[in-house]
Amino acid sequence: MATTVTYNAIQYRVPAYQDTGYAQGSGNLSSYLIALATGSLTLSGGSFPLTADVDFGASFGLKSIYYKSRSANPGTTGVVRLGNTEVVAWRNAANNADLSLTATAANYLSFNGSGIAATATTNQIVLGTTNTTTINSTAPASSRTYTIPDAGTTASFVMTEGSQSIVGAKTFDSSSLLIKETGGGNDTVTIACANLGASRTYTIPDAGATASFVMTAGTQSITGAITLANAVTAITGNLEQTGNIIFKNDSNAQIRSLSESVTLSVRNAGITMVGAVSMDATTVTGGLTLTTAGDLNVNSGVSPSCYVTSSSGSGVQIRLLASTTTAGYVQTQSNHPLIFTTNNGANAIEISTTTRKSVVVGDQAIATNATDGFLYIPMCAGTPTGTPTSYAGRGPLVIDSTNHKLYFYDGAWRDVGP
Repeated sequence: MATTVTYNAIQYRVPAYQDTGYAQGSGNLSSYLIALATGSLTLSGGSFPLTADVDFGASFGLKSIYYKSRSANPGTTGVVRLGNTEVVAWRNAANNADLSLTATAANYLSFNGSGIAATATTNQIVLGTTNTTTINSTAPASSRTYTIPDAGTTASFVMTEGSQSIVGAKTFDSSSLLIKETGGGNDTVTIACANLGASRTYTIPDAGATASFVMTAGTQSITGAITLANAVTAITGNLEQTGNIIFKNDSNAQIRSLSESVTLSVRNAGITMVGAVSMDATTVTGGLTLTTAGDLNVNSGVSPSCYVTSSSGSGVQIRLLASTTTAGYVQTQSNHPLIFTTNNGANAIEISTTTRKSVVVGDQAIATNATDGFLYIPMCAGTPTGTPTSYAGRGPLVIDSTNHKLYFYDGAWRDVGP
């Protein structure tokens, strides 16, 4: 009697020994043998499309040197070979979604749409083989997110060791910067930023050589020309300067309590001196003003000389501007005369310091044919009639150029000659 079998969802009748009539017709032995030859997996491989999933049971599985997906471009090495967009997925614990591991179009691994998390508590990522680089993250007090921003170009991490060049502007949210001292010590310098009315830009110029910041405390030597656009006030110590101090065109430029020898250059606007001032080798190309009962002491060493000059070749002026209630003075040290000289050193006028002060004109006798070296007094065309301002114990002189007479005033104008 024939036995009915099913192969690929089709029934066939397989005859028993000495059965007849089963070689031909639908479902006969001939059709069964043909189905086995064409529908079975063979050693030569080839296409073997399934019509349903294959279940190998709970006891055994498959062994192979690799498993390849049907992607047009699967991997060419490894045990599991997938295409770039294919996914390895696990069901999540809640059984409501898949957890997918895939390679992105940028050729990075992505797990469930995010980066891969390392669960080790130390030395989470080790790079390299022989000489390795270990990225270690210690356990934080709570979960953190450290974001790597877009640097806009290829960049490196800033490390705590080694020398690095940092390019681009960096913004520090802290209002202070701590810098540790050199030499392995533990002392620090804190650079603090006070509250600002608006954002500022503080520029460090090229000093042209190795230099230090000028501090408000301590002793420092300043070399080179220093240009100050505004007032310098409240100098409580000494101002030591081996170059020049230059003030720009600012009428508010001031130096207070300057007592050191210094070359001081003031451009255009001049300078205001507040308090007693002593200076050596001082050049003032603008105006020099002393305020608050200030004294100007010009010290020039062995060969005393104080010059007021004009670089333009025009005349210069020395002005003593008194207040509305106080006269202006030119004073010398006691027992020393005040002498006005020419540029060749010859005395022109000397005011002596005797008990009754004398005014001495010239420094020697003049020749009978001299053309200079005279004392000039004012002239008027005719007999003087005005009443001069009175100065006790002194009287004025004037020449009547019309009548050729010399007059002096002593309660009235009197001529001295016939």
